[in-house]
Amino acid sequence: MVGVGAVGPHSVRLWLRSQEPGQITLRWWPENRQDQTEELVVTVRDDNQQDNTLSVMISPEETGPRLAPLQNYRFQAVHAKGQILGEGRFETAPENPAATPARFSLALFSCHQPFDKRGRIAKRTTPMLRAVRRCLEEHHTKGILLMGDQMYSDFPPSLSLFNSDYFAKVAPFGRKDILHCSADEVRRLYQHRYRHFWSLPEWRALQANFPNYPILDDHDIIDNWGSDPAHREPEWQQVCRGARQAYLDYQGSRIFPSGKLPPSFHYSFTYGHTGVFVMDLRSERIAGEGGQLYSDAQENDLRAFLKANSSLKLLLLVLSVPIVHLPRFLAKIVARLPPQGEDFSDRWSSGAHLRDRDRFFHIIRAHQRRFPNQKIVFLSGDIHIGCVHQIKWAQDGRVVHQL
Repeated sequence: MVGVGAVGPHSVRLWLRSQEPGQITLRWWPENRQDQTEELVVTVRDDNQQDNTLSVMISPEETGPRLAPLQNYRFQAVHAKGQILGEGRFETAPENPAATPARFSLALFSCHQPFDKRGRIAKRTTPMLRAVRRCLEEHHTKGILLMGDQMYSDFPPSLSLFNSDYFAKVAPFGRKDILHCSADEVRRLYQHRYRHFWSLPEWRALQANFPNYPILDDHDIIDNWGSDPAHREPEWQQVCRGARQAYLDYQGSRIFPSGKLPPSFHYSFTYGHTGVFVMDLRSERIAGEGGQLYSDAQENDLRAFLKANSSLKLLLLVLSVPIVHLPRFLAKIVARLPPQGEDFSDRWSSGAHLRDRDRFFHIIRAHQRRFPNQKIVFLSGDIHIGCVHQIKWAQDGRVVHQL
């Protein structure tokens, strides 16, 4: 499999997975100009722990050749034994805000769950993914924001790693429960999970032909990750570490280099006159008294992003869990329920999370007061519905929209 990660005016990060270790030749060329092919040889090491995945930055600093802005390119990855791992295309970003195309779109994805309750590919899945690709091509889509739950560790129930009958089929030797596994064992289980969930050719084609900008959410670890105080316990922390390592192998390395696990997967990028900040609401989430949704370091990076991009036309803030969802009185009532099997304690409006929600809103409102002509939109997934909210500040009537 191959995938396109973050693109810049002169760079792209390409991701690949090989069936086996060995040397891989990456080739890329401007569309319809194969005579200008460049290539790079990389190696998937025999002792790698990344499930034979690798990401490669093609940029003047890393590889020498300079990509041209707003240029369509084709690429191909070939194993030394001759197997074509995959091929696809990408378009580089504009050189500056003034060069932004007059018409373009970004796609919003979340909750990729292709199976029916019996664990078979649902009949609607393949036609849906084919229709999605046609839609993206028709609307000049420049990138896909994968806003969480690109893989489910725990659904459907018949395939859940937390279902003892299913776990027995995939368990490491001697393990009866995933909570008894080491972080490395969990990582391998979740890597297998990605291969299972991402086996559809139509899903692989979307990743190979559009830049992908992912973020972690709960099902990439387990439903409502971080909203149950039990998740602080050592055995759950092992699950978290292994799941996050697998996320880096298959998703995070579209943005970050392969290898070292960061404390948080938040990041930002720009496309012409549009700036995007992608928040990580899972890696550093803590439930209960003194809990948090995001760290001070992520908040500081958000503030720096707003300041650095204050001249852009539009800012998009990706919040995998929507910040506006439930009325406060309802959130207070249902947050008292046990966390297992309910989603309300997972929301911004419950318990200790109110503090972080209000901090976030204060930051956005202060920025809007300083830069009233800049539009801000929140983008979210998670809740399996489509809706639009308008958030209006009572003091001055300025608005933010949430999709």
